[in-house]
Amino acid sequence: MKDETPLGAISFAAFDLETTGMDPIRDRILEVGVVIFQGEEVKETLQHLINPEIPIPKEVQLIHGIADEMVAGKPRMGEILPDLLTFLSPHVPVAHNASFDLSFLLAAASERGIPFSSMPVVDSCLLARHVFPEFTTYRLESLAKKLGIKREQSHRALSDAMNCFSLFCRAIDRLPRR
Repeated sequence: MKDETPLGAISFAAFDLETTGMDPIRDRILEVGVVIFQGEEVKETLQHLINPEIPIPKEVQLIHGIADEMVAGKPRMGEILPDLLTFLSPHVPVAHNASFDLSFLLAAASERGIPFSSMPVVDSCLLARHVFPEFTTYRLESLAKKLGIKREQSHRALSDAMNCFSLFCRAIDRLPRR
C-alpha cells in the first residue's frame, strides 16, 4: 500500500473477540466476529463460537451471555485459527482496544505453534480519543450511543465488530481531508 492510496480503496477488517477473562495466557477466546469493509460498504462478515476447552466463569457469562452449553461441540481455537488469520491477512485490521484482542490472538497462535507476527492495527479507541476529544469515556458501547450508531447486543463479537466498523467510519469522516 502506498501513502497516497485513498482510504476508500483500502480493505479493512473490523474484528472483536469475546473471551473467558482478561488474561491472554490463562483465559481463552470463545467467540470471534469480523466485518470486512471498504469505504462504508460491508463486503463480508464472519462469526464463530469457539469451544475454549475451559469452563466459562459465571461472572463472565453475565457480561456476554455466552454459556458453556453454547460452546460445547463448537470448533476449538486450533481448528479455526489458521483460517481466521488467513481471512484477516489481506485486510488492514481494526479493533477497539486492539492490544487486548491482539494479545489473545498472539497467545493462541503461540500456544499452537502457528506463526503470527504482530501486524499493524488501527485501534478505533485511540482514533476516537483523537477525533472526539470532547467525550469523557471511550468504551465502545458508550461511543456507539453518543454517535447514534445502531447498537446490537454489546459484548458479542460480531455486534461489537459492526460497532467498531461504524465508529471507524464516523471517525474517519471527522478527520480533515488530506
